Amino acid sequence: MRRRKLLAGLALTPIAAVHAAPTPAGAVEALAGDLTRRDLAEGGASIAGAGREAVRWALSLGGGDRRLDHAVAVLADRVASALGDAGLADPREQHRLLDAAERVAVAPELRAHIRLDRASVLDACGDHAGAARHAEDALTGRLPAVQAANLRAGASRYRERAGDTDAAVAHVEAAERLWAAADPGDVPAWAVPVLGDAGHVPGVIGRAWLVLGRYRRAEEWLGEAAGAFGAGRVRGRAACLARRAHARLALGNLGGCDEDLGEAGVLAAGLGSAGVAEALGRVRRLRGVRR
Repeated sequence: MRRRKLLAGLALTPIAAVHAAPTPAGAVEALAGDLTRRDLAEGGASIAGAGREAVRWALSLGGGDRRLDHAVAVLADRVASALGDAGLADPREQHRLLDAAERVAVAPELRAHIRLDRASVLDACGDHAGAARHAEDALTGRLPAVQAANLRAGASRYRERAGDTDAAVAHVEAAERLWAAADPGDVPAWAVPVLGDAGHVPGVIGRAWLVLGRYRRAEEWLGEAAGAFGAGRVRGRAACLARRAHARLALGNLGGCDEDLGEAGVLAAGLGSAGVAEALGRVRRLRGVRR
């Protein structure tokens, strides 16, 4: 019965590769991996419809198998994040997906990552203090230094938006120290496409400094990130270039700003990312009043 249900579900999934998986867990892992790669390379809108369908199918397989539960949690978390990047989700839908992920996630590293993604949803809704608390709660327990740096940098943004600059600075400085001491390869297998990319954490640190208005440090970190992202991280590179353009504009480097805007614009033209489009639009508007 289980095998028939698996095959019926696979016939509806967005990629043919999962047909080769011998188990439900293997099929969901393959699906989560494919959707993650597409999201990071093409933007959240590229997987929105397929992602929703994939989560419905994966949840229909039932639970109880540790490997399957883990794969379903990774998938649901990725789709929630992608919908946010695409600008297509009601926050309630994202919370439902994150609830589903958290119910079945067992690994502490994955549970921490889900909490950080929930913090992002709260922040987008204006609950900056709640976002900061979720990110800080995720820091409890032992985590790889790369992941802890990512969490600290995210918490910094939320604390600054909540009006606590001292805490925000403390978080981002802690993120810098953690990243300096981290082994970039020490990340869980499910997190390799994101946290395992050499540009990711520098980009998050640079974004935190940008929110704090420390434009020189933001420019340095965002430049490091833009040069370090792997070929599949088009969305991340475009976002970092747009944010570095913002920092350069604030520093009076109009030529550098224009250069970054041009390169980010070329990358963004092939992306389905409301997040990147919003970052670019903001800097273009600011640049329009500077001559």
